Amino acid sequence: PQKYFEDNSSPEKSGFTERLATLVAYPDEMLPKIYLQQSEWQLKQLGLALMQFIQDYNERIDLTQQNYIEKLTPYMKDDSLFTAPEDSPGTTSFNINSNIVGLSLSTFTDFEDTVAFYLGHDQKLDFRYDGLSPVCFMDGHVEAISPDQAKDLQWKP
Repeated sequence: PQKYFEDNSSPEKSGFTERLATLVAYPDEMLPKIYLQQSEWQLKQLGLALMQFIQDYNERIDLTQQNYIEKLTPYMKDDSLFTAPEDSPGTTSFNINSNIVGLSLSTFTDFEDTVAFYLGHDQKLDFRYDGLSPVCFMDGHVEAISPDQAKDLQWKP
């Protein structure tokens, strides 16, 4: 006989239920965490698009501050990944590090420490998520950075 009321509880499901209950009960406290996670995912996608682009352009970051969105969009579904979750559609929230555009990969010595994309403008991070700002590095990893950590970011390869 088939069991109609099976216990489908698992750590993943109960964790999701807990997070959902917390979001419903404390939306103001949870939204920055959710937005940070979404922003980190978006930056990861931008990093992957950049890696594909670099591979297609003979290991050069053949981009400019003016055309990077247009040139990277074909490597993604659309350009909405450049907009932070709570920003108006079409806003460019995530920017490319202007010091890396036009360079060859052979220029880099520390891929894991050099900023590729970040939330903010003019190499100034926007710490809107409980004092943290997401940053994507040239090796593709993404971190939530505090203002103290931001002082040590490597902007030049």
